[in-house]
This record gives sequence, structure tokens and C-alpha cells, in this order.
Amino acid sequence: MSVISELKFTQSADVMTVCHNDYPPLEIRRYGEADWRTAAVTTTSGPFQDLNTDDSVTVYASGRTGSVTLTANSPIFKSQHVGKLFYMEQKAVDSVGRWETDKDIGIGDECRYQENFYRCVDGGSNGTTGTVAPTHTTGDSWDGWGLGGRNGVLWRYLHSGFGVCRITAVAGDGLTATADVVPRQDGEIELPAQVVGSTFATYKWAHYAWNDTDGYPGTVTYYQQRLIFGGSRAFPQTIWCSRTGDYHNFYRSNPKVDDDAITYNYAGRQLNKILHLLDVGQLIVLTSGGEFKVTGDSNGNLTGTGGFAMSGQSFNGSSDLAPINVGSVALYVQQKGSIIRDLFYSFDQDSYQSSDLTLLASHLFNGYSIRDWALSVQPFSVAWCARSDGMLLGLTYLREQQVYAWHPAPDD
Repeated sequence: MSVISELKFTQSADVMTVCHNDYPPLEIRRYGEADWRTAAVTTTSGPFQDLNTDDSVTVYASGRTGSVTLTANSPIFKSQHVGKLFYMEQKAVDSVGRWETDKDIGIGDECRYQENFYRCVDGGSNGTTGTVAPTHTTGDSWDGWGLGGRNGVLWRYLHSGFGVCRITAVAGDGLTATADVVPRQDGEIELPAQVVGSTFATYKWAHYAWNDTDGYPGTVTYYQQRLIFGGSRAFPQTIWCSRTGDYHNFYRSNPKVDDDAITYNYAGRQLNKILHLLDVGQLIVLTSGGEFKVTGDSNGNLTGTGGFAMSGQSFNGSSDLAPINVGSVALYVQQKGSIIRDLFYSFDQDSYQSSDLTLLASHLFNGYSIRDWALSVQPFSVAWCARSDGMLLGLTYLREQQVYAWHPAPDD
């Protein structure tokens, strides 16, 4: 297959996002009738691979801001990491004291509460902490009540124990890399002090999820105000969802909140690559070995606090050819390319069901496969299918009338 035939895309107004497993996701933007521009999709705060768990492989930064040098004790940096994000998390939280009530504090002192770290920027009237623990993750907030807001201490949020850099160069031995510290969710550009210097070398680090060696997502869609990618070469059963309403942002809070980005790794009995993501009123995932629906929380919403799960609906498997939406029904080509099926929700079964639309027209497909297809809505609902020998076949499909029929198109 050619690269063009393997492209998957989704569109929102004047922006089309295009995916291919061998190339970084691309946006095609329309600014005017004769003004079309392309640009690589640049994400912030991820997505990242799983956190390293080998405590013998560590890395530390030379500084907290600007251009820094990352030094590892094992060759973890490769050429494919240049231009990609790198995640660092301090290995221990007890290096900074916990926030306590009625404690003497000076300007510049730091504390931690839960997973968040803060610095005192105003000692208030008494220079002692108040009774309201800091929990904010942006800006400044007092930890006491009354006295015009000056009761207690004014704490500035610093970080949640981690920071992100963008690698700009790597050494040939893979032990060091140059990187630029990038802004966090709150706009601050700073690494935690507890990842700076060899004393604070940490094993809690992660590379960016997509690169030339591990591949890039092969499919993309929009759903519930999230931009959703799926199925790279190294992570064929992984789905990455952006933050709600912020399509390029893959930030995950600590602790998590509902609109956080989501990374979901499906664990099944077989390794079946995610090929398509589509919205038919519910998010549907088509893989090389089965069809799945995605469910969210009790209200049906995908959330960063655990509201995301995949459940199998049928196990026919899809080909790489992009499916077609016909209202709330999906038409897709089965794995070998010569069977076309529909996927529809059955209220009787309370699940998505699939039927073979070529069963009574198998003579049109024996020895052939479908290479490409498109849907015509007017004047009739017809899926036009290009067969591997060049013949054009039409599928008239009106599910609400329980009508579907195949007909070869005249070639004269």
C-alpha cells in the first residue's frame, strides 16, 4: 500500500489532523481560499511512555531553568529523542517538609502538601501558617482566613514533583543530552530542585511516547471535546486523549482531575493493533482483531480520573481501509478486504452488533478485495466501492428501512 492510502484523518472546522504510523501527526489549516498551510502537531506536557521503574537507571539535570544538561548513568538518549519532550520526577517527596498549621515560616521557605510543592512569598501578619492547607495548582493562595486575606502564609505553587524538558541534542554515547526547560500547565518554566545535581539523580523519568523508532499514532478522531490518537508501532493498543477542550495539551494533574489527559493501554487476550477511532454517538475502536466500544463514567463522560474503559462487541477484525459513518452506523471492511460489515447498536442486546453485508453477494467479491470507497448521500445513500480489479460496486444502504443491495456500476 502507498503512504497516501494509509493516511487517517479527522477534521474540525478549518483544521484537518492527519496521521500515519511512520510520520509525526500533521495539521492542514485553511486560512483562506488560496491560503492553506501545514504544520506538525506540537503537543505540550506529553504524552509520555510509562515511567521508568528500574531504580538503577537514573538521570539528573544541571539546572532548573533555561537550557540544561541531562546526565544519565546509562545510555538512555538516542537520536530519535531530539526535538521530543522528556519527563523528570523527583524520586522522593520527603526532601521538602510537609505543610503544618501554626508553624513559623520565612519568605522563600518551601513546603509540600499531598503531591504539590509551594514557596512562601508573603509571611502575612504573624509569619506563621494558618489552618487551611494549600491545594491550589496555579498562582498564589493564603493558608488562613480573615485579616484581609493576610492571616497565615501566602504560598506560591511551584510544581507537583515533576518537570518537562524538550531535548535539543544528544551525545553519541547516549549518556547526556541538552534540553530546554518548557512551561508547565501554570506557565512557570522551572524544574523541581530535587532533580538537579547528581545528589538528586532520579529513576523516575519517561521519554515522549512518539518518535521515529517507536512510531507515531496511526489514527485520530475528536470525541467529547478531546483530540484522541491511537495505535503506534511500539504501542499498538494504546489510546492517547488530550485534555478536554485543549486539543494539544496532554497534561495530567497530580492528583488527577476529570479534564486531565488520558493514556489508556488495552490489555486483551491477543495483540490487535488499533486501526480506527470513530464517533457514532459513542466512541468506537476498530482493531485488526475486534470491535470495541469505549465507556466513560456513570454519565458517559471520558474523564482523567478513571472514566475510560474498552469492552469487546464483536471479534471480526477490520482492514486498514477507513470506515464510513452512515448516521449512527459504521460500515467497515473486514480484515482480509473482501467482506463489508455494518456495526450498529442493538437495544435488544444492549451492545453493538455486526452483520455481513456481502453474504448474499459473495460472487462479487470472491478473489477480489476492496481498495477504496466513499459514501454518496444524495440522491441515494450509496457506498461506492473500488474493487481490486478496477470494477466499481455500489452498496445501497438504508438501515432504517432494512434495505441494502449490491449493484455493479456500468463501465461505459
